[in-house]
Amino acid sequence: MIPNKNNGEGLIYRHVVAPEHRRQGIGSQLLEYTQRWALERKLRSLAVSLHTKNYPAIEFYRSHGFSFCGFSEQTYNNQQIVLHFSRSVR
Repeated sequence: MIPNKNNGEGLIYRHVVAPEHRRQGIGSQLLEYTQRWALERKLRSLAVSLHTKNYPAIEFYRSHGFSFCGFSEQTYNNQQIVLHFSRSVR
């Protein structure tokens, strides 16, 4: 998590669960911890950027209240367009 005090947003930079431990609620627990961390720091929102082919992560974040808020034509190394999602801290 990278906090940006200027705009009150916390950027989720790396949120990875090892393949053998996925679908066990660990990602959700990590996100809940991130939420509490953001609240303690008085951040207003959480944001994450994902590439277009990372459908499992897109669905994960959408199921946890994140909304699509735009894209960048700036690409990752694999030439995928970057999608931006955010959610308010509650």
